[in-house]
Amino acid sequence: MSYYDPETSPYSSPPPPPLDPPPAEGQADGYGWQGQPPYPPQQPNQQQYQTYQQPSYQPYSQPSANYYQGPMAPGTSGYAIASLICSLLGYIGVFGFGPLLGIIFGHLALREIDRSNGALQGRGIAQAGLILGYIALGLVLLMIIFFIIIVAIGAGASMFGPQG
Repeated sequence: MSYYDPETSPYSSPPPPPLDPPPAEGQADGYGWQGQPPYPPQQPNQQQYQTYQQPSYQPYSQPSANYYQGPMAPGTSGYAIASLICSLLGYIGVFGFGPLLGIIFGHLALREIDRSNGALQGRGIAQAGLILGYIALGLVLLMIIFFIIIVAIGAGASMFGPQG
C-alpha cells in the first residue's frame, strides 16, 4: 500500500511562493502601498476603551433638518365609506334614514375627493353609495305610495260600501 502525498504528487500544482513582507515605513512597494504604522497607533499602556457618550435625541415634534418624508399613499375618503354603509343599511331595515344619509355622504365624498387634488381616493365607493342610496330611497318612496293607495282604497271601500 502506498501513501498518497498531494504535495509530491505529479498531478498537483507547485506550492505558491511565500508572500513578501510589507515595505518598511516610509517606502513604497511599486503598487502604491506605502508602509504605514498600524491604525490606530497604539501607545504603551493606552486605555483600550473609549468613554461612552449618549447620543442627543430630538423630540418627536421637531424633525431634523435633513429629514425627508417620502410620498404617501392616497387614503380613502371616510365620507365615501359612510355613504356605502348607510345606503346598504337602507336595504336591511333602516328605511328612509339610511339611504338619505347615504346620498348626503356620497355627495360630500365626491366634493372632498375632487378638492383633495389626488390625496384621497374612493370615487367608485362614493358613486356606488350614491346609486344604492337613490335606488333604496326610490324603493322607500314606492312603498309609501303603495301604502297610501292601499289605505285610500280601504277607506273608500268602507265609506261607499254597504252599511250594514
